[in-house]
Amino acid sequence: MPLRLITAAALILIAPAAHAWERTVEWRFTGDQITSFTVTEPEFDEDATVVQIMLSDPMASDGIIEFEDDGGFEDCAQTLSFHEGDPTTTIVLSVNTNSRTLNGSVVVQCSTR
Repeated sequence: MPLRLITAAALILIAPAAHAWERTVEWRFTGDQITSFTVTEPEFDEDATVVQIMLSDPMASDGIIEFEDDGGFEDCAQTLSFHEGDPTTTIVLSVNTNSRTLNGSVVVQCSTR
């Protein structure tokens, strides 16, 4: 058997299993749709931060975005506070709901456009 084939077979056998899929949830809303948001810090290091964002849309019903975050939500909370009430700014919020963190949820994007 050629050396390359043996090496390839050995790598396949010892390679760790890859994370097969990623589930990311994304929300887009304008700053004036935010009626309020709360960030509940964990009581213990192992607990996740709980985020609730209340949204209001005059063309639809009110809504709530609720998720846990293992990555530290401080920067995103500042972004939400700064743009709250601004109808010209769209906030893009993406959360990986099966991440390799303790609780399995982390914000991967919190940006504006």
